[in-house]
Amino acid sequence: MAAIGATLAWEAVECSCHFCCIRGDYFCDLKDSLKSLQEQLDQLKVLKQQVDDRVVQETKSPRWGPAQAVTYWFYKVGEVEKKVDKVLKEGKRELKKKLVRWFFPKSCCAFNEVGRRVSRIVAEVKELVEEVKRLDPLVERKPPSPVDEWQIGFDPRGLDSKLKKAWRYLEDPSAKIIGIHGPEGVGKTTLLKMINNKLRDTRLGFHVVIRAVLSREGTVKKVQESILNKLEVPRDSWQDQSEADREREILEILRTKKFVLLLDDLQEQSNQSHVSRDSSFIEKREDLIKVGVPVDGNKNGSKVFFTTRSEAFCGKIEADKRIRVDSHQTNFGSCFYCRAGA
Repeated sequence: MAAIGATLAWEAVECSCHFCCIRGDYFCDLKDSLKSLQEQLDQLKVLKQQVDDRVVQETKSPRWGPAQAVTYWFYKVGEVEKKVDKVLKEGKRELKKKLVRWFFPKSCCAFNEVGRRVSRIVAEVKELVEEVKRLDPLVERKPPSPVDEWQIGFDPRGLDSKLKKAWRYLEDPSAKIIGIHGPEGVGKTTLLKMINNKLRDTRLGFHVVIRAVLSREGTVKKVQESILNKLEVPRDSWQDQSEADREREILEILRTKKFVLLLDDLQEQSNQSHVSRDSSFIEKREDLIKVGVPVDGNKNGSKVFFTTRSEAFCGKIEADKRIRVDSHQTNFGSCFYCRAGA
């Protein structure tokens, strides 16, 4: 009988020791996992800073920035940092509850779940560390902005009604060429700028907005240069080309796009005697075709807006719609002439 009692006592001691070892392993494993996770995170943060420094060094101009893969990697690092911060706090709370977890095995479920999450996040961090080796190149040239901001410089609210009219023409399929005309200094250029800037917020499906400030030099060559520069066609590929070759190149590109072309300050040739005659002037609809603008063949809703002082000139260009701007319709006077530019 005594022998049986001794055997039972020994088995009880043995079970207790085994139980304590298991519980002890739980706590040791979690503690080690949390330490490993913190070390992996510290390594990842160092790599993140190194990548960021290299991106800054390799960025050649504002038109360059982090490659898409690098941007996504930074995003994933930010997300995993949040996960690590959360699970580290939970792990520390679980370690403080070890007395409860020790004597109540069923309550170890939450404890074990934290341990499994720590293991998964450690694997995520290691993968991000390895992914750095595959980030090449770190920077890339940004695509051109579809619409560049055009600074106005003063309150243009007196032209709101004209802007609404222009906006209707942007949505009107029959209005392909729109002429903005009126005396000098009344706000024609300002209206053109308002159209441009509103298209930054509401694109209406247009792929690109191209502007050419002609400063009374309304030649085919100058408009072609403005278009090719906006489309970021390498200059060395077209600067020695003839107007006809540029026309073909521009036409090939613009046929694939829904565009808005803004031409500021078109004038008749008789008013441009000071301009070099190395290029033909834009004085009629066919001259826009010489530029490479698919005026009649483009059925995707592209538009051409131009400003001019002469309503008769709108007739020569065969403008589909016209917008007249008068001085009494604006809330800024001739004192703004130099800044308005139209």
